[in-house]
Amino acid sequence: MLVRLIDSARSKILVAAYSLMNRWVAEALIRAYRRGLEVKVVLDASQARAGGSQYWNLWLSGIKVRTIWDVRPMRYGFVVIDDDIVVASSFGFSRAEEGYESVVVLQGEVVRRYSEEFERLWADTK
Repeated sequence: MLVRLIDSARSKILVAAYSLMNRWVAEALIRAYRRGLEVKVVLDASQARAGGSQYWNLWLSGIKVRTIWDVRPMRYGFVVIDDDIVVASSFGFSRAEEGYESVVVLQGEVVRRYSEEFERLWADTK
């Protein structure tokens, strides 16, 4: 579902995640970037360079990727698409969604709040 939503994006994709190890999500983000969309990603620094992380694939493709360093892990897992849709996930875009996980797709006023939170994170990162 997330890959289809990313592939249908028209202008902008913002990703905030503890980790991003899912190759299919990363490939969809790279396709979006190559289509000319604005794609920005914030990952938890402790996971960004972990084995299986897609950090380098995104960065090498030209996508703007930043990491957040904090004593507390960043446990977010959300994607804002075109300021129209938010996909919030408990699995944080890992390689395999196992166990009891959830994905919620949101629209309406709440999307603006997620966009604002992303921009706050972006401003706080390197």
